[in-house]
Amino acid sequence: MFKKRPGKKKYCLSLPVLHVVTISSALFVNTVCAASEALVDAELEQPRFVSLRSDLVNMREGPSTEHGVKWIYHRQGLPMQVLTEYDVWRRVRDMDGEIGWIHVSLLSNERGALVIGNDYVEIRTGEELNAPIIAQVEAGVVGQIESCGPISCRINFAELEGWVDRTRIWGVYVDEQF
Repeated sequence: MFKKRPGKKKYCLSLPVLHVVTISSALFVNTVCAASEALVDAELEQPRFVSLRSDLVNMREGPSTEHGVKWIYHRQGLPMQVLTEYDVWRRVRDMDGEIGWIHVSLLSNERGALVIGNDYVEIRTGEELNAPIIAQVEAGVVGQIESCGPISCRINFAELEGWVDRTRIWGVYVDEQF
């Protein structure tokens, strides 16, 4: 009756092929899947950083589609800080301190980084601050965090990967290393 989704640690109710699925059955299946995903996420630490899964994400005033849209984000990979969870909704904070609710399907557990500051940030070949510079990026650029040490984080910026001073990115905690 339950089958494991490939590549996931989530379970979803699967009805036999011979049964006719009515609209109410389909709604039940979606509810069971959403509830099982919420249980898996409930085991994760809070607060924690996640990133936007899509280029179009609505932040809402409350945890349902009945609540109004507070902000619309157009930056896939943009980091968000999860503050709390309610069913399939996550209460998040963006880098400007705006707080609202985003559906779990629009969030990814991949770690995003937003370059902050008023000028260009150096991308280096190694973790040390005196490692050779390979490029510079301007504030506002979004990348994916691959790892973080005590001084800097290794970030993938689409076609360029290197180390950035951790004080110049938003999306990682002060003492966090991974």
